[in-house]
Amino acid sequence: MQTGRKYLTSSPYTFNRKVFGLLGYLAAGLNYYFGPRNGPLTIGASLAGAYLRTTPSVQAADVQLHFLPFMPAENGRELAEESGFRLGMYLCRPLSRGHVRITSPDPRDNPHIIFNHLEREEDRVGLIEGMKMAKKIADAMPVKKLNIRETEPGPRGDTDEGLLEYIRASADTAFHFCGTARMGQDDMAVVDPQLRVRGMQGLRVIDASVMPTQASANINPAVLMIGEKGADLVRQAPAN
Repeated sequence: MQTGRKYLTSSPYTFNRKVFGLLGYLAAGLNYYFGPRNGPLTIGASLAGAYLRTTPSVQAADVQLHFLPFMPAENGRELAEESGFRLGMYLCRPLSRGHVRITSPDPRDNPHIIFNHLEREEDRVGLIEGMKMAKKIADAMPVKKLNIRETEPGPRGDTDEGLLEYIRASADTAFHFCGTARMGQDDMAVVDPQLRVRGMQGLRVIDASVMPTQASANINPAVLMIGEKGADLVRQAPAN
């Protein structure tokens, strides 16, 4: 689950100023395919990040902060017209649990999905404290020089109640799904330690769904390792 703070700025270096509109998109594309291959299309969305502990009592970092050098539009898929940036924040190891249940024997029918975000008090507190940390970072920037002004959550983010209200209304998934066919040796595990689907012959699952627990960071490196290990297992015993 992710949330974050949004800021407007007079900086001319945000993607909202460097790459905006049809001409900006076209220039970025031409630069990538025919030019020196630098600029916005050669970098990830987040240019900086940090792992932080929201309280000294936790043993390891429990939130991930990341800096987006642009202000997304309301639909989340385009750039806003104004120059801005976003300080996003994830919970590394949320405790809330939802479910996915089939609704009929027809595989074409959509399942019933309940994310159940914010079920646990620990998750609510972690997100609130992470948002406070993001604000401290933004307040340490050259606010006057760059005319930095927070737009979301704005004044309602000055209290825990306001922050929680904002999180409930605006937070969404982080698109790093995993663990829906987890590996294990118990009766609830979908695949065994060799990634073979339990109760079936000749079928393995080799992707992020086999992860028994959620990684604290973005899952890409772990998924690559699962793919490499799965390929080795298939080569060693292709018939199993």
